[in-house]
Amino acid sequence: MRRLGGRNVGLSEQERQALVSEYLAELEAEHDRREETALVARRTQVRSQEMEEQLRAEEADRIRNELRLRFYEQNGYQQSVDRTGRTVWLSPTEFSSRKRQKRKKSRRYKLDPRRALRLRDVGLFVLMCASAVIIGLMLAN
Repeated sequence: MRRLGGRNVGLSEQERQALVSEYLAELEAEHDRREETALVARRTQVRSQEMEEQLRAEEADRIRNELRLRFYEQNGYQQSVDRTGRTVWLSPTEFSSRKRQKRKKSRRYKLDPRRALRLRDVGLFVLMCASAVIIGLMLAN
């Protein structure tokens, strides 16, 4: 404190402490605000970088797919569906060998409709005969 014309001029100790604590609170609030702004800017920057990377990856995938399709078409590849239901591209050699295998399998396991009817009739006849024998044995006892 200074003395000016017989009066004490300046801040009292309580006023000084109040001013210091008030100013420290303002500084703390400003610091928190600046940190929050920096974090938001950082998040935005990270998000924009992630989006750029994702766009680059998508474009790279699109280019790869276009090149693959163009290559397959130029080299005579054909689309086919595998056992799991996925679409696959087969080279001409693979396609013809699979086609041949399918033909062999279909011939091997294909039943003639007339033969199927005959097998059904034979099965029914055997079942009827067995039933007659069982009933006869039950009546004989």
